[in-house]
Amino acid sequence: MRSIKYLMEIDQQARAELEAELQPGERLLWCGRPDTSRVFVASDLIVVPLTILWIGVMAIAEFEQLTARTVDGDLRLSWFTLLWGVVLLLAGLYMAGGRFVIRRAIANRIAYAITDHRVLSVTPTFFADWSVKSAWLGSFPPVTLSSGVVGQGSIVVGVLARGGFGAWTSDPGLFAAGRLHPNAVIFWNIADARNVKHLVDRTIAGWSQAGRANVA
Repeated sequence: MRSIKYLMEIDQQARAELEAELQPGERLLWCGRPDTSRVFVASDLIVVPLTILWIGVMAIAEFEQLTARTVDGDLRLSWFTLLWGVVLLLAGLYMAGGRFVIRRAIANRIAYAITDHRVLSVTPTFFADWSVKSAWLGSFPPVTLSSGVVGQGSIVVGVLARGGFGAWTSDPGLFAAGRLHPNAVIFWNIADARNVKHLVDRTIAGWSQAGRANVA
């Protein structure tokens, strides 16, 4: 497991936000950020082909809209339909290409942390300087792991929102990342994910043992 020295590899502003969140006596056990060593992650195996299909369908629809004619041979052009189609086509192009550029830029500024009390995520946002989320481990939240490739994976601490489509929606390249699951802290696509989950599990178990000791 990585020690606090890994903070030196985290964006300096994210590091400052993270350190400001730590309470007196709170001990940092692990910190890290999304693994950007690979362009594609596991969810891209589904998202990218569907996006390419989407782009193809929208391109055909736009072509048909531009070439459609009435029975008299006049162009049958609907500007509203045409512009709406352009918006949907641009959204598909962003998901297929631009998302990866934005993902890498934002992911390098994210910081995740595990302390002896809670898990935290510090994320830059489009509408505010930073978004900080935390979940107290003493409340015994559920912890799940979505495995990726070569040790990568996403850890969810808390409860995902219904219809939120899982942890992959925390992809930093998505504009809604992190907003779909207000009751969960998600470590998106981190390296050595299984061992990090084990650390969270052990910390929660420590709180459970402490509670039983206090009752006894």
